Amino acid sequence: MFAKPMIRALVLICTFIISGCSFFIMGENVMFVSGDIRNRSTKSCELHLIYDSESVARNYNIQAVSGIFTVDYVVAPTNEKYAVEVKCNGQLIVRRVALYSESNEAFDLGEI
Repeated sequence: MFAKPMIRALVLICTFIISGCSFFIMGENVMFVSGDIRNRSTKSCELHLIYDSESVARNYNIQAVSGIFTVDYVVAPTNEKYAVEVKCNGQLIVRRVALYSESNEAFDLGEI
């Protein structure tokens, strides 16, 4: 009598452990940022992705860019605002606000 509920509980616990995070509705998406900095005389440029609630980019959201580039960033699976900055030799060249959504996952800075 006690064994059946214990076995059921054990099966449920094992199923939960094996399934991992699939019970949680979480995920991540990718945002693509592209542009063209071929006309810049400097070779040391960085692309910064800054969360709307923050003032500077986190280290993992800074990537070196040159020429015609496309960079991808892992972002939250929700509609969010991000600031996109291009800095060359530490100087801010351009700053634009990008609104990410699943229907608009690419952001083109154009020629900088």
